Amino acid sequence: MGPKTKTLTALQRRLDAIAIDQLRKEVVMLRERLDRTEARADKAEAEAARAWECADEWREDYFDAQPGLTTSGKLVPVVGGHRQ
Repeated sequence: MGPKTKTLTALQRRLDAIAIDQLRKEVVMLRERLDRTEARADKAEAEAARAWECADEWREDYFDAQPGLTTSGKLVPVVGGHRQ
């Protein structure tokens, strides 16, 4: 192996080390970005679930306050404040 080959091999190793270092930094950055995105998604899912719970509670309260209505919107006879 001549001096040029040794120099080129050493240079290639150095460039490979720099590339690997850059890739490691990129992986760390992408991992942090993924973690933040997953946290936002978890929060959004929890908020959506809570919104559906509130909507269901509102719906139940509405129909409880309207004793003459069924959930399909049809009127039913009401005797003494209770559906028959």
